[in-house]
Amino acid sequence: MLWFILLLLFVCAANPIVARLRGHNGTLSLLIAVPLSQDGQEELDPGFFHLAAARLAVDHFNSRNASIIRDMDRYTHNCTIKFHEEQLRAVDTGVNSHAAMESVIEQLMHGGSPPPDAIAGPFNEIPALELSVLATGLKSPLVAHKSLDYDLLLPKRNPFFSHVNADSYSNMQFVGTYLQHMKRTNYIAVLYCSNLSNLQNAAVLRKVLEEKGFDQVLMFSYTPNYMIQADEYREFWEQQSDIQTAVAQVKESGFRTIVLLANILHADAVELGPAVAKAGLDQGKHFWVIREGSTSPNSQQMQVFLQSAINKHNASFLQGSPHLLAYDGYDLNHVDFQVYLEQLDAAFYQRVLELMPDVSVLNATEILLEVVNDSHPLQTLRTKLSSEMIPGAGFMYDAVMSIGLGACLSTTTNDGSRNGTSTTIMDGEEHLKAIRSLIFSGTTGLIQFNNNNGLNPGSRIGETVPFSVSTLCPTGERDGLAVTYVESIDPTRGKWVDGDKGKMCFLNGSDSPPALLRDEPNQHYIAVAARAFGLTLFAISLIIVGISFIWIVNNRHHAILVAAQPPFLYALCFASGILSFNILLAAFDESWGFDQTTLDRSCVAFVWLNELGRTGTYIVIFNKLWRANQYLRYNQNTFALWRALWPGTGVIIITLIFLIIFTVKAEFGWWRIEIDEVTGESVGACTSQSASLFYLIPALFVLKLATVTATGVMAWRTIGLDDMYSDSKWVLAFMLTQTLVLLVSYPIVIILNESNPSGRYIGLSILTFCFPAASSGLMVLPKALSVRKMHLKGRNDTDASRLSTEVAEQTADHQGRLSDLPTPRPTPTGPEIQRVTFE
Repeated sequence: MLWFILLLLFVCAANPIVARLRGHNGTLSLLIAVPLSQDGQEELDPGFFHLAAARLAVDHFNSRNASIIRDMDRYTHNCTIKFHEEQLRAVDTGVNSHAAMESVIEQLMHGGSPPPDAIAGPFNEIPALELSVLATGLKSPLVAHKSLDYDLLLPKRNPFFSHVNADSYSNMQFVGTYLQHMKRTNYIAVLYCSNLSNLQNAAVLRKVLEEKGFDQVLMFSYTPNYMIQADEYREFWEQQSDIQTAVAQVKESGFRTIVLLANILHADAVELGPAVAKAGLDQGKHFWVIREGSTSPNSQQMQVFLQSAINKHNASFLQGSPHLLAYDGYDLNHVDFQVYLEQLDAAFYQRVLELMPDVSVLNATEILLEVVNDSHPLQTLRTKLSSEMIPGAGFMYDAVMSIGLGACLSTTTNDGSRNGTSTTIMDGEEHLKAIRSLIFSGTTGLIQFNNNNGLNPGSRIGETVPFSVSTLCPTGERDGLAVTYVESIDPTRGKWVDGDKGKMCFLNGSDSPPALLRDEPNQHYIAVAARAFGLTLFAISLIIVGISFIWIVNNRHHAILVAAQPPFLYALCFASGILSFNILLAAFDESWGFDQTTLDRSCVAFVWLNELGRTGTYIVIFNKLWRANQYLRYNQNTFALWRALWPGTGVIIITLIFLIIFTVKAEFGWWRIEIDEVTGESVGACTSQSASLFYLIPALFVLKLATVTATGVMAWRTIGLDDMYSDSKWVLAFMLTQTLVLLVSYPIVIILNESNPSGRYIGLSILTFCFPAASSGLMVLPKALSVRKMHLKGRNDTDASRLSTEVAEQTADHQGRLSDLPTPRPTPTGPEIQRVTFE
């Protein structure tokens, strides 16, 4: 680029252009830049048709032929400006080469022709950028057919650049409008090629979709192999995602609306096809929207390319997918434009041939010479160049016409402003300002530029650009495809108009896109193995509690059980049993087939059983210890059972009141919590969104903590009593065990609550199982072992019966006293039955 700037400075020094006036003798010189070659080989489609459209526009402007531009007279009235036929030059830009700049600089340096007063036509990135710099140096307006580089529209960088096609913002605005039209405003995956223009398009599209209020838009870039192998920035491209990786990322997102911003569609499809097929995104479940950067499926050649990509490279996702295009004048069925194109004779094409640049790589002269002698030259050209349509010709026509009409507007506006000199005189800035002030109906709709309003004054107003939706549908012949125009948007009314050639033909066999906006998200149900583990613990817990209860009932008259106060042991088993059912309740989710109401009720039931089971267990232990302490330590032989129950009953009543308020106010139930806003993954959990939850749960916790603390204090106070009566040591061991289980398991449950339901369920199952297992193991098992030990030492059933009878006689002597505790003479100091004496 440095050599180019130095060369341009040299040319400008040799040809002073500051405040250069043009329009002398009522004529303008024009440079027409069109692509006529690619990689050193001739490529006349579509460049030759663009050149023909430019030639036609010059003829119509010079002759003031208003057959196509109906309101031409509004600007040409009293205007004598014309294009200078001898200063009408064309240059070959190549597809993306420096050929145009090299040709222009060479002509300027050798003085073969004056600097152009205006430039029309380039649309590939490199020639457009270079000619824009030249236009800035020459102060000559450049009206491009199309701009692929958003930077071209920035006035500080390219002040003399304008274009008649839709700019990047307008194109992406139409993508957003079409998605809204199809009711696809959520879960959009944008898959774009990482070339310069699409990097800009992707950024603009993201902004457009945000402005339109779209939700959940993800961007995925890819770099085709042909860019890596051919581009001078190979090391940079190699660091970007390849097509297979990018497509896999789209698949992982689960989004079913995919916008493809391709570089060269048929070339990208060679790699996209297998990658899309491997990811399973071509099964009719995904809605592909195709927006290509530089070409369209209009031409027969492009249809051949795309059909080859579909058939040979498995790119079936292209079939039936909507292709979003800016309408050309020919596509719009602009009658006058079509008539002129169809009726142009051999003499016209001879003049086009004379206008073509003398470039060594153009070896198509024989074809063109053959065509100009044909009676139907346009039809013959289509056949020989494999072009069914003439994409872009209408935009070139409007670009040239904008330059001519702008010159007329400038000169008539400046009438008398140059001290009586000819009204055909203007400078480049005046000409540019007039072009951007035009409003006329061209072949591609209403031509109107932003002028000085907005950030891009040289950009055509997007609402004036007509867009269409086309697709490739089977023709009925083997592997045959044809373009079907489905609908378009009327830029004057913003209304959608149905096409006249058919409907969409999506891969799902319908003319409507797939209904789902994204894949069914992972609901993260509890895994089968985790559920089996938990239910096994549930069964074991019930078995332990059941065996304990049956053993207590069968041995309730044994002296050891009598001393242990069986009513409290029954209550202990009941509390442990109801708590065990929480393992079952925690296993519920939608995979069981339960509806929302059932799951809400199971959540509430879980809280009730958890609070009553745990609080009830500690209340039973506290009452048991308190009664034994009162009877043994303070010798209160009249301490009846009902007197030991009132503290626990009060706590239970308070707990029930809190649970009722909790059920009514907390709105506690089954909720789906989204853990990934992109994929929609969620976990089910029992929770609440109500603020009441933050008051009621702490209240229940404080109540439970008070119960546990009281139980611990009472166990400590009775630690000196015989274990056969108080179980103090076992109670303290039980409380220590539960504290350790809570410290280990509860944080894990909290952490996994909204991320891993299977892990959460395993943690809850272990946390719940340990409570009844520990209560039975530490409160009942020692007594069973003591009974077993007594039998092993030779105590038979008769001795046990006699001992039980003595106990019964002792208790019968004291009316109103405890009905199930023996009265010790001294305070017992050991657990062995031999050390207990009775009166």
